Amino acid sequence: MALLINESGHGRRSGCHFLSGPQRPAGEGLVAHPVRGGEGLIEAEAVGLQHEIGGGQQRRRFARLARQGDVGAIALLAVAKPQLLAVATQRPGQHGELVGPLRRADPGGLGAAEPAGFIERYGERRAVLALDGGHQAGGGERIRFAEEGQRQVEIGGGHRLTRPGQLVAPGDEIGCQRLGGQGKEEFGHSGEHASLMQTGWPILGQPLHPVSPADIRSRWPARLWQNRRRFTTCNKKVQIPLSSLPIVSVLPALFAAIDNHTSVILQAPPGAGKSTLLPLELVRQNRLPGRIIMLEPRRLAARNIAGFLARQLGEKVGERIGLRVRGESRTSAATRLEIVTEGVLTRMLQQDPELTGVSLVIFDEFHERSLHADTALAFAIESQQGLRDDLKLLVMSATLDGMALEILLPEAPVVRSEGRGFPIDYHYRPANRQQWLEPQVGAVVLEALAAHAGSLLVFLPGQGEIERLAQWLEGRLPDEVTLAPLYGRLDMAAQQAAIEPAPAGRRKLVLTTNVAETSLTIEGISVVVDSGLERRASFDIKSGVTRLETRPIAKASATQRAGRAGRLGPGVCYRLWSSEVQERLAEQSPPDILTQELTGLLLDAAQWGAKVEELPLLDMPPAAAVASAQRLLVSLGAMKPEGEQQLTPAGRAMAAFGTHPRLARMLLRARELEAEGLTGIVADAAFLVALLEEDLRGSERLSVLFHRRQGALRQSAARWFERLGTRPASAQGQWLGLLCALAWPDRIGKLRSGSRYQLSGGVSCDLVEGHPCQGQGALIAIEMGQNERGSRIFIAEPIELDELVRQLPELVSERQWFDWDEREERVRAERQQVLGELVLSQRPLTDLSDEQKGRCLLQGIRRKGLHVLPWDDASEGLLARLRCARDWLPDEGWPAMDEASLLADLEQWLLPAVSGMTRLEQLKKLDMSDILRQSLPWPLPKRLDEALPGHFTAPTGSRVRIRYQLGQAPVIPVRIQEMFGQAATPCVADGRVALVVELLSPAQRPLQITADLAAFWAGSYELVKKEMKGRYPRHYWPDNPLEAMPTRVTKKKMGM
Repeated sequence: MALLINESGHGRRSGCHFLSGPQRPAGEGLVAHPVRGGEGLIEAEAVGLQHEIGGGQQRRRFARLARQGDVGAIALLAVAKPQLLAVATQRPGQHGELVGPLRRADPGGLGAAEPAGFIERYGERRAVLALDGGHQAGGGERIRFAEEGQRQVEIGGGHRLTRPGQLVAPGDEIGCQRLGGQGKEEFGHSGEHASLMQTGWPILGQPLHPVSPADIRSRWPARLWQNRRRFTTCNKKVQIPLSSLPIVSVLPALFAAIDNHTSVILQAPPGAGKSTLLPLELVRQNRLPGRIIMLEPRRLAARNIAGFLARQLGEKVGERIGLRVRGESRTSAATRLEIVTEGVLTRMLQQDPELTGVSLVIFDEFHERSLHADTALAFAIESQQGLRDDLKLLVMSATLDGMALEILLPEAPVVRSEGRGFPIDYHYRPANRQQWLEPQVGAVVLEALAAHAGSLLVFLPGQGEIERLAQWLEGRLPDEVTLAPLYGRLDMAAQQAAIEPAPAGRRKLVLTTNVAETSLTIEGISVVVDSGLERRASFDIKSGVTRLETRPIAKASATQRAGRAGRLGPGVCYRLWSSEVQERLAEQSPPDILTQELTGLLLDAAQWGAKVEELPLLDMPPAAAVASAQRLLVSLGAMKPEGEQQLTPAGRAMAAFGTHPRLARMLLRARELEAEGLTGIVADAAFLVALLEEDLRGSERLSVLFHRRQGALRQSAARWFERLGTRPASAQGQWLGLLCALAWPDRIGKLRSGSRYQLSGGVSCDLVEGHPCQGQGALIAIEMGQNERGSRIFIAEPIELDELVRQLPELVSERQWFDWDEREERVRAERQQVLGELVLSQRPLTDLSDEQKGRCLLQGIRRKGLHVLPWDDASEGLLARLRCARDWLPDEGWPAMDEASLLADLEQWLLPAVSGMTRLEQLKKLDMSDILRQSLPWPLPKRLDEALPGHFTAPTGSRVRIRYQLGQAPVIPVRIQEMFGQAATPCVADGRVALVVELLSPAQRPLQITADLAAFWAGSYELVKKEMKGRYPRHYWPDNPLEAMPTRVTKKKMGM
């Protein structure tokens, strides 16, 4: 089948019959038509001029190319002259297929806006076209498909095809629907399906071949190509075969790997076809006995891919291609490939660890390293190893750099595919990061629009920047440009509108975040403008707040973003940084498991029956983040406090809800409170969870957002009513504060001063300026952020603490509190009623034990430091010896004696000595040397005196104190006369450390410092003797000091 030009709009040539529509003025309503070819479709950019092909010679040229099966020529004719389309087939040696002259009842017929494709080839088979549903056959008009010797199918006048616009292969079924009239039916009845028999004839004797943008450009006359900017106001869409994708070349090796191994790794750059052609071929070839689950990181990408693959099969989503995302499930018994988002796969594994009926799990875009993807892969590996040795895993990634996949899956073969080879022209426009981003990006956008045809994709950090740039561009864009935002919070209709092609005669400017980096093809994009920034969540363990940080992207992200411009043809990328900065970018962004809050991971792991550290994860999460998540789960009542990461019955119930543990706790407890008489609290909880699962922004009271959004939340809330087993009801919003306290027991705040609140979790934070909750005595902090000045509250709800305590007594506890009164420098003790770290009431506690008093005193010592203890020369020397012993004799178990360790271990070494004390002045009577020795385990006190003695005995018998200091050699200060006859330098630490000898004059002033006595006697001594002999003539200065008698007295007392 080919498209031909019929100059007169009538007639027949070579057994071909033509379809011609009513004539229109040149250029009016001209649109691009999709052309189908190969075994599937992708969309490519091709220039389509809203211009008539002039002259019969040109027409005949394109007609000749079309007869040869040239898809590029067919596309051009469809673009340039849609009112003169013809469909022709030729079967040499057989009678021709008759397609009678058809009239169109409206502009939606053949050759107008949506003809749904002209050519389809199924391998070596050929297909015929099911005409557009906009056509209604009149009396005497017919479409007949016949094969010699086979039954004839004729759809007569007054019938409409029930699958209009669909290309059908030989042997497929096509339905007809009676519209009235006297049409002839030779096969079947109204509403029944007619089966198209095998045709098998060649199309004009020529095979079809794929088309590229370069092919299409070469078909245009040079004059029209040079003037294309004058005529082009949008990118015309041409469809080219999926069979041209790079992934095709590795499919045999990949399928062999899947057949012969349980785990396979596929590395394929953007545009290779790993998310489209690969799963499509797995379904078409029916290679696996069970279903295929493909994991996508984002809902938008999952929906887009599911719809695309279903269209390739001529079906709707829910048939062979299924979709399951949060709040939406479209599957059936016929589903062979189910595309899911990450949280969905984790819940599937939790509910059925064997994944019954599933043959293959595909992890797409694994290089993004989301927390859910890491978790789901770990669970799938454990399922494969322990329950399903026949379960196959395919991990697909654009890059393997920096990942240990080959270590995690050591037996998995690695298959590598090339990317699509369209060149990208890079332009660097460094931005000044000290100035507003939006005007700088906007200037580059306007530059790109003026310099290049086609649509633009602009990457920005977040929604705020998108809105501000859109406002800046208002009134500055050319008339033919349509601006479309694209980010996660947009409703699905707006997101879908952003990824669809620009209307005829227009260009599109899409402003997006990193949501469009991967697994998403946006129609008509040939230019990318990249701000070089992204916004990522980072959990601060100390404050317990997840903050959104705006930071430079990694090289991998920069490559992904630029690839959007070269996905379907040569492209252009503008980068708002320099080429030098490009070289310095980090290779990869850190995985979520190292930077994000881990409460959900811990809950999932505990439900799975494992500790986090036992899971086969690519990266182990920080121990501090795991401990923080565990503390929160214990406070929510989901995990036992013993430290074994085991769930309570409430925790198992919370895990089944499939939402954040905080919100699950809210839902679970609301159901109990409704049964206890708090009418309406379940309805409030269902709507509130639906609201809180959205990305809340701004600074506002929660109740205001709740009532403002309630109408839009009904569908989402219905899901939670169903999970709770209750009927949907209206929400009044009277229990919002109480519900939030259940979810955030660590964020109940009490006003301290101004806008600063002390939270029950122990941290302090400020309301953002101008917040509606300003001045409230108590509130719940729901949405928080952090900057260099500390934590800030954005979304909050006022509460009455007394009422909260009355309704939720489980949040309140009583404790004995002992602390150090800094002002009075004494122990203070109270019995307190507390909500977390918030003190609701207190009264003095007088009956303290001696140990309790001592512990309180230790708190005062910790705050002030060790200098408050009564150290003297002896105790300081002993402390220095102990520190040196740990350094010089590391294998003997010496305890740490640095200040930080001593302060941390006060209870072990100092508490027995201060028990019963209540004031600092009582510390004066402590013997610190005795306390330190008492803290040493046996036999270290004796070993210390042997290896690191406190004194050195000189040859005269004098005991000289050794000065120890960590990091330096020990020193002995001794008069030179007392060392006569001492050739060897004395040592400590079993001879490992030599003493430094500080030789003194008779007046106790240093003469020489040496660590080699023998060298000193043989060398420098002679100079010292000459100088000192005249100054101290009464003292002994022998000529040969090594043979002289050591002495402590003068020559006279020596009898000399």
